Amino acid sequence: MLQPSLSSNNGCLTIFDITSSLGRSASTKSKEQYEILKQSPMKNLRISMIDSAAADAFKQWRLAQKVAVSTTNHGIRTLRRVLHQAEEWKVIPRAPKLRLLSGENSREAVISEAALKTLIEFAEEAYPNSNFQYLLPFLVDTGLRVSEACGLKRDDLDFNAGFVSVREGKSKAAKREVPLTDRAVAAAKAAWGRSRCAYVFTAFGGRKPLTRHYVSQQFRLLADTQNMHDAVLHSTRHTFCTRLGESGVDAFTIQKLAGHSSITISQKYVHSGREVMVNAIKQMDRANNPREESAEEPTEDTDEVNF
Repeated sequence: MLQPSLSSNNGCLTIFDITSSLGRSASTKSKEQYEILKQSPMKNLRISMIDSAAADAFKQWRLAQKVAVSTTNHGIRTLRRVLHQAEEWKVIPRAPKLRLLSGENSREAVISEAALKTLIEFAEEAYPNSNFQYLLPFLVDTGLRVSEACGLKRDDLDFNAGFVSVREGKSKAAKREVPLTDRAVAAAKAAWGRSRCAYVFTAFGGRKPLTRHYVSQQFRLLADTQNMHDAVLHSTRHTFCTRLGESGVDAFTIQKLAGHSSITISQKYVHSGREVMVNAIKQMDRANNPREESAEEPTEDTDEVNF
């Protein structure tokens, strides 16, 4: 992505100017979103004037067009990307924080194994030098928060024991050890091999860690190509917990593995269907009536001798 030729008065650049520059090398889906911004009431608004009020006006404009909440939020995410790029280009000192509309359950989306495979393959082809192709399966198989994975260091991985250690997080419960699947081990080792610093998942060149914002935006671009508009990178964590619950794992174990601060959060992933309840009673029944092993010692056969 090339920085546009900017005049000395960067504050005069508009949404139209920035999106036109970004659109030259963007994917088809991203170009569509940039075009929507270029057609919106804020198209001629100076980039330095974009704030939460301008974003709210954009939301109302999109909702008036009878589009879904998720679609409207997709436009806000695109606007965020534009503003962060403007910040990186030093067009504005800092990108403002823009809130999404409520009513979108994107964090609750579950990524199927088929969709995960497609995303990984697309990442390998589109971004061969990026460690995102390794981060994605690692997140799904460990349930780590994006910030926890980006901050992961070499000392946090024990391949011999098969564990990853989370040493700090958003709460005391975040500190935990999570067993590694074979796929998670392979992904971590591949990223490790590219690293030139203490961190495991690094940016291009391997000398600094990936950032949460970068990988979230990269996921957004990849997911859009697969029409997964209701999914965000945090959906990998929801997928991890959902798969545990569907496998019959109890809420307390899910809480330990995911580092949830409350058992209430973990309980929503546990679905006690009829079969699960029957198996639970069977286990208790076996505990109440353990099979008695024969106490008789085997005896040697002896030939009867008649005198």
